[in-house]
Amino acid sequence: MSRWTRIVAMSMALLFATSSFSCYGKFMLTRKIYTWNGTLGNKWVNSIMMWVLMIVPVYGIGSIVDFLVLNTIEFWTGNNPMAMGPGEKETQLVAANGNEYEMTASQNRMEIVQLTGDDAGKTTILTYRPLEKAWYVNVQGEEKKVAQLRPSEDQLIEYINPYGSR
Repeated sequence: MSRWTRIVAMSMALLFATSSFSCYGKFMLTRKIYTWNGTLGNKWVNSIMMWVLMIVPVYGIGSIVDFLVLNTIEFWTGNNPMAMGPGEKETQLVAANGNEYEMTASQNRMEIVQLTGDDAGKTTILTYRPLEKAWYVNVQGEEKKVAQLRPSEDQLIEYINPYGSR
């Protein structure tokens, strides 16, 4: 299967997946890319840049990050970290798997504290570093990269198991 066939197939699958799930978010990262594109100049420049961003696939990657990470955070907390301004915070209590958690979202950061159960008091922090285009997890003071945009021609998101091959 050629590279373009795979890209088209993946795009169609993503389109189907995003339109068939009921978890609907703000897609703020994708909107920020779109808004940035609209500031570049006249309609011709904006149109050409849109095609470039579609082919490269900046819009596709932004949509995947929105769908898999940011909209999931938004589902659980009610806020999307990309939609928040500096200094804004939102805290929610969440019950999952018989335990309660306090989730605090702020711009490019999510802090999760387990309130009940065997691991009560355990804190997990997810941080996005825009300059690296990477997400990090911080568990009890230990920081590990869990996802990064590959700096290669294919521009794919690489998911990293922070605990090795376990």
